[in-house]
Amino acid sequence: MPHAIAEAQALVCGAGPVGLACAFLLAQAGMDVAVIDAAEAVDTSPRAAFHHGPTARALERLGLMEDLAQNAFIGGQTGHWAPEFDYLRKLGFDGIMVGQDAICDVLVRRLRAMPNVSLAMATELTALRQESDRVVAQLRDAGGERSLACRWLVGADGARSAVRRFCGIAFEGHTWPDRVYAANVACDLGAQGLADAQFRADPRSWAVIVRLDRHGNWRIAFGDDGSEPVADEIAGAVARLAEFIPGGIPFELLRLSPYRTHQRAASTMRQDRILLIGDAAHITAPWGGLGLTMGFWDAFVLGDLLPEVAAGRIAPEALDAFSHERLRIFNEIVSPAVTENRRVLQERDPVRRREDIARFEALADSPQMQQAFAEMSRAFIGDPLVENSRWLA
Repeated sequence: MPHAIAEAQALVCGAGPVGLACAFLLAQAGMDVAVIDAAEAVDTSPRAAFHHGPTARALERLGLMEDLAQNAFIGGQTGHWAPEFDYLRKLGFDGIMVGQDAICDVLVRRLRAMPNVSLAMATELTALRQESDRVVAQLRDAGGERSLACRWLVGADGARSAVRRFCGIAFEGHTWPDRVYAANVACDLGAQGLADAQFRADPRSWAVIVRLDRHGNWRIAFGDDGSEPVADEIAGAVARLAEFIPGGIPFELLRLSPYRTHQRAASTMRQDRILLIGDAAHITAPWGGLGLTMGFWDAFVLGDLLPEVAAGRIAPEALDAFSHERLRIFNEIVSPAVTENRRVLQERDPVRRREDIARFEALADSPQMQQAFAEMSRAFIGDPLVENSRWLA
């Protein structure tokens, strides 16, 4: 006799920060939500840590900032560091610096306390099929195979998305040749004169250096051009860390995560009752903190829109508009901005490096330009497709 199929209004595949944030909003709106992830536990490897002002204000609006503030560094200064020219200039920053693992921790605790949410790790999506009024997902966990039916399925399962693969959605773009390392270190870099977040623009020793919290922990994301073989990738990366720490002061390596970076986007973020968000829909290199920014705004926008569609207050065609708008923002704003940030970090032409310094000088000297720069990050919100959206308030 066939086993009974469990049901949920929404199934979110992926328990990273984007999937968890979307699940949180859907559950707050009253939907019954199931969250699954193939991993044994939520990923704590070094990843995004720099979040722009609109994202910080959204996290506050969702009531998460009080918990995050225990570890986060809020506000501070961002800077441009060009050691070759003995240049370091800083300007104010209205965002938040905190590792995405800390955000996941807060979201998991909130979700586990909600009666309309189930969260299952070590649970793999093995197949799915769409029917006229639901999606049926085949799942595998330690207990074996089971089925779960949902009205809507959200694929937030990363760049190697099983959801996207089962839907047959193309994921076109390219992989950068860089070999990148994200290192968390304990070291008092602020006392060495560094800003709380900065680009270190240098053709050989480029890096993004960001304060992680109020406890002396920092993220150094750096890399090489990927052309030389590395006998011991981790040992080589550890040896290079000293290049980025002024004064040769001691440091403790807390975590190190090597990875490759990409610029890719799905051909669509919607297939009937299935939606893609975050890295499952688009992936970008981390220069400028725009990848998770884009993913969070996918989650925030969809988290408000989907309950309205599910309740019949907004037509399902709005989800096509969601897909179009989010991909427009990625392709026209995020991807070009990240590509330019990469160039600034790695620029070899000394004339262009001086021009980059001059542009930062002009920005640092002009409150009007700084205000325009801060407002530019609102472009990641786009059209939220919900009347009187809280995200535009």
